[in-house]
Amino acid sequence: ALQKPEDARRVLEKVGARAPGEVRAKAGVLLAQSYQEQGLWSQAAEAWQALIDSKATDDQQVISVAWFSLGLCYLKNEQTVY
Repeated sequence: ALQKPEDARRVLEKVGARAPGEVRAKAGVLLAQSYQEQGLWSQAAEAWQALIDSKATDDQQVISVAWFSLGLCYLKNEQTVY
């Protein structure tokens, strides 16, 4: 899967609302990171925002990483946040 990020993302995107919150959170992190690692900043930002909005986890470390990474994506993508 490491050499086929598109295939991995398709699998991660299939993790649905019926999955336990921690599973959804882990899938969300992996999805966002996969976009970020390829420099796909807009898609990564969308994935991080979706993870934040999902409230799938109460883990403050995961939430903090998500917010930090979202800001990084905006910076790399040169988007303005209001």
